[in-house]
Amino acid sequence: MILQNERQRVLRVIGYARVSSPEQALDSQALEQQIARLREAGATEIIFDIESGSKDDRPQFQHLMSLVLNRLVDEVIFTRIDRLTRSLSQLNKCIELFEDSGVNLRILDQQLDLRTPTGKLMARLLGAVAEWETDLLSERVRHGKRYRIRQKYANESCPWGYVTFNKRYQLDQRPVAPLLEELKSEFSEAEWAQILQNYEGKTVADVALDSIGIFFQERSLQAAVRHISQKYGVIKKPGTKKRKKADNTVPCWTPSGFRQWLTNPVLCGHSQYNLWATASKRQKPKRNPAQSVLQRDTHPDQRLLSEAEAEEVRHILEVNLNVGGSNFIRDPNSADLYRPYAYLSGLVYCYECGAKCPSKNSGKGKYHYFICRHAGMGCGNKGSAEKSKIEQKLIGQLVAKSRLMHEKAFQSKSKSLEGHALQFLQLQEPTPEVQAEQKRLSAIRFEHYLESEGRQLEKSERLEELQRQYRYLEDYPGFDPDIETKKRSLLAEMQAEERAIQSFLREDVESIIFSGNNLLFWETLTNDAKVKLYPRMVEKIFIQHGEVKQINFKTEKVEEAEAL
Repeated sequence: MILQNERQRVLRVIGYARVSSPEQALDSQALEQQIARLREAGATEIIFDIESGSKDDRPQFQHLMSLVLNRLVDEVIFTRIDRLTRSLSQLNKCIELFEDSGVNLRILDQQLDLRTPTGKLMARLLGAVAEWETDLLSERVRHGKRYRIRQKYANESCPWGYVTFNKRYQLDQRPVAPLLEELKSEFSEAEWAQILQNYEGKTVADVALDSIGIFFQERSLQAAVRHISQKYGVIKKPGTKKRKKADNTVPCWTPSGFRQWLTNPVLCGHSQYNLWATASKRQKPKRNPAQSVLQRDTHPDQRLLSEAEAEEVRHILEVNLNVGGSNFIRDPNSADLYRPYAYLSGLVYCYECGAKCPSKNSGKGKYHYFICRHAGMGCGNKGSAEKSKIEQKLIGQLVAKSRLMHEKAFQSKSKSLEGHALQFLQLQEPTPEVQAEQKRLSAIRFEHYLESEGRQLEKSERLEELQRQYRYLEDYPGFDPDIETKKRSLLAEMQAEERAIQSFLREDVESIIFSGNNLLFWETLTNDAKVKLYPRMVEKIFIQHGEVKQINFKTEKVEEAEAL
């Protein structure tokens, strides 16, 4: 009798409970119910996880398996087989571990006991059913996503400035919520009055549109975020609660968050699906543009950005990435946003090793130059090239190319009336009147160039649509001869469209170079105009021993570029 009491005293029975989310644990009392049943079944200890059953690295589950492995437990109780795992392979490993350790596994709902052969068989069968249910649920989710894409429905979450109505994106026409009264102490009376006035009569969509306008004005993420914050009084104050994304308030932007919002296709009237992908169950979702699907014009009447404006946003972001923050002028009274020679950043390369050359300055900022980053570390190109000399050489090449184009155009009569007028004026005495006319005609050609960007966008849209169709067919399971034929046809169309775009871009850039057949055109460009223009024309500038060795224009093929 004493031996029996000792055996009962040392017997260790652990009950394991699991729910997938905190909401299940609190709202439905599912966790509480499992624990009660486990105690009624004889569990002396209870451990639990709030994790998905498809995750095998649950902390308490791993702790339980280590107890089983070390034979520190006599029996483990589960309410259902899927509380253990939803993976058949993982279930088989667990059963083998229980058998090898001599620890009994008991499942209450299915009345399974691993001490019997029937119990072992039924455990594996039920594990297979649990895995099948998980796969079936995943398949239903995939079908639901495909249906949403075909129907062009709005995503469950939408960017700021929008709401969803009848599964479509709509501009958020709710009045924008004013500032919290507790922030009043952070501003002067005049500032507070001005901020409140900025909110008057505005909807969330109005402020979103104004934020885009501020970005075009500042042409910088950081400066735009600062401007928006000052205009609408959006500041981070310690101790204040974080506002929900769904609230009709002005977000407290960060530069990276503002970038993601600006480049969201929803703002252009399109819908993007499957942009976020999860590499593993423990990792946060990551952006995966290659696998995303873009449906165009799902809400064209609800757009905040036109296609031309969206392209300009991308161009500004790309240029700013190359020029860097040090090339911005911080003085609000300056006529230009960019410093002199800012456009050269990211365009200058070493002729010998091919490395990108960093920008340097010396003499208290009076001497600006580029030098190979590997100079003295294996590369023999040790000379520095002054930025002013690089610009002079670039302008000289542009003028030479322009005059050559004029000669060919004069022979073929293929260029515009403005182009022939420019060529004629080039032969005249450079009086102030002639120079003014040259500048006027050059401006006309520049406007023609900017207008042509819209036509370029139409071609890009066609290529994106072909790529979307090709990706959709790539996901088709199995082998189908008709599908393969369609894929080959789409691939050929994509290649033809890419060639057409490159040809169009080449003609586009040539049109502006054609206008610059005189030094006046290039020398009168502002710093901002240079940043807007030169990166669209110049592919790379190579320097060697302090001199410009080669300039590759985007109008040329690689093999056509000639060393100077």
